[in-house]
Amino acid sequence: MYPCEPRLPPPKSPRLAHIRKRGLSFELHYPIPTALRSHYLTASGKQKTHIDRALKTRDPDEAYRLKLVELQRIEAEFRALRRADRGARPEDIETAVGLRADINAASNSDNYELAMTLSMVASDYAETIDDAGGNTPESLKRAQNFARIADGAETLRENFEAWMQAGALPQRTQAKYRTAIEEFIAHLGGEPLLTDMNDESALAYVDWLNREGRSQRTKKLVPLSFNSKRDRIMALSAFWNKGLVKRRKVKGPNPWSRLEVTDRPTPSDTRWDSTANTGRALRRPFFDEADMLAILDAPGPRPSSALRYPKATLMEVLCLGLITGARPDEICSLRLEEVRPIAGGYALAFNDPKNDESVRRVPVVHELAVGIIARRIGERTDGAARLFPEFRPKGQGDNYAELVLRALGRHLERATGLTPGAVPYCTRHTFMTTIGAIPGLQRVAWQRYVGHKSEDITSKHYQGITQAQLLEIAQAFHYAPAVEQRMRAELGLSQVAG
Repeated sequence: MYPCEPRLPPPKSPRLAHIRKRGLSFELHYPIPTALRSHYLTASGKQKTHIDRALKTRDPDEAYRLKLVELQRIEAEFRALRRADRGARPEDIETAVGLRADINAASNSDNYELAMTLSMVASDYAETIDDAGGNTPESLKRAQNFARIADGAETLRENFEAWMQAGALPQRTQAKYRTAIEEFIAHLGGEPLLTDMNDESALAYVDWLNREGRSQRTKKLVPLSFNSKRDRIMALSAFWNKGLVKRRKVKGPNPWSRLEVTDRPTPSDTRWDSTANTGRALRRPFFDEADMLAILDAPGPRPSSALRYPKATLMEVLCLGLITGARPDEICSLRLEEVRPIAGGYALAFNDPKNDESVRRVPVVHELAVGIIARRIGERTDGAARLFPEFRPKGQGDNYAELVLRALGRHLERATGLTPGAVPYCTRHTFMTTIGAIPGLQRVAWQRYVGHKSEDITSKHYQGITQAQLLEIAQAFHYAPAVEQRMRAELGLSQVAG
C-alpha cells in the first residue's frame, strides 16, 4: 500500500483493471495466486501478494497496451511455476513425448504400419489442440510444437535437464543455470523446442534483459544488475557449448556470443558487436605500478562489529594473486594439505575448475608469498583446514568466487585512480602481463604455470613442461622495487625468513 499517493478512481472498464497510479506514472498491480506466493518473497522473507511493475507512462491508453504485454509474461511465468511445483510437463507435451517414444519403438522394430498410424494420430491431436485454442497464433504454435515433438523433436527443457543430470556442477551453479533457462523459456512462451534457441531468439531475449529485465528477489522491483545479466548469458552460453554442442545435439556458432549487456535499462536495441558475450572487452586491463600502489594505499573497511574481512586479510589474498597468478577463489579454497614445503618455498596444488586436468601444481618461492603462507599456516597441522578459513562458500557447495570477489571488489572501489574496468581478476592478468615481459622464459611454461591450455598442437602434445621449468618461472618473477617495498610494509613482512 502507498498511503500518500494519488489513486485512480474505480475502473469503469476492464482496460484499467490491475492498473494504478504511482506518482505521475502508471504501474501494474497484479495479484499473485496464493499457491505461488512462496516463490515471490520480499527482502525480509515475507510472501508478496502482488507483482508491481512500473509501466513508465502517463498515458492511460499506453498503460493498457503495456499491461497486456506484461500480463502475458506474468501468466507464462505462473504456468511455469505451477508445472515446476507439480514436477510435470504440460499435458499435451506429455502426450507428445509418449507418442514420440511409441513411434520410435515401432520404427526400431520395423513395424512401419504402426509407426505411420501413430503419426496420423499425432497429426489429428495437433489439429484438436489448435481448434480447442480458437485457432489463435498461440494455439497454432502449441499445435506445431506438439506435432514436431511427436515426430522426434526434443524440447529445450528436456535437453537442459539431461545435461544437469549428467554433469557434476555444484548445486549453486545448477541453480543459477536453472534460473537462466527458465527465464528464457518463459520469454519464448509455451514449451519451446531445441531449435527455438537460435540467433533471433537469443538477440530478442538479451534485448528484453537490457530493456525490461527486473529482479524478483528484492523488495522493490529493480532492474537487473550488469552481473545478473552477464550470469544469465554465460549460463545459456555454457548450456549451448557443453549441454548441446558437446552432446552433438546442435551444430554451428554459439548464438549467445558477441551479445552485449548494459549496466542500466536502455531504450536502444541490442546489437552484435566485437566484444565478449558479456559486453565486456575481450581483454581485461592489468594493474600498472600506480594501480598497485593505489590498491595498497586504499583504506580498509570501516570498523564495525560485523567486520569479517579486515584489510590485512584482503591484502594477503590480493598480493598472493599478484605474485602467483592464481584466481582469488582458488587461493581462498586452498587446504593446508594442498600446500607442501619445498626448498625455498612451497608447492601449491590448485583444483583447476577451467581445465580438464584436475590439479595444477605450481612452486612459489617469492619471499613475500612465502612469508604470507608461512604466517597463515603457523602451528596448524590439520590438513583439511583452509589456508584462509575466514572465507567460506556462499550457500552449499564449494564455490568461493562470489563472496571472495565481492569483498575484494569493495576494496578496489575504495582505491582512487584505478584503471577503468578494474576487477579482482585483474591480479591474474597483471601476473601474466609481467611474466610475459621477462625475456628468456618459455611461453608454454608460464601458460602452464597459470593453468592455461596451449592451442599449439606441438606444445600441447609433444612439449612436456617439468617442475624445474615452472620453478624457473617462480624464481624469475618480481615487481618493481617500489611496489614490492610497499607490499612488504602493508603485509607487515619487513623481515621475511629465507
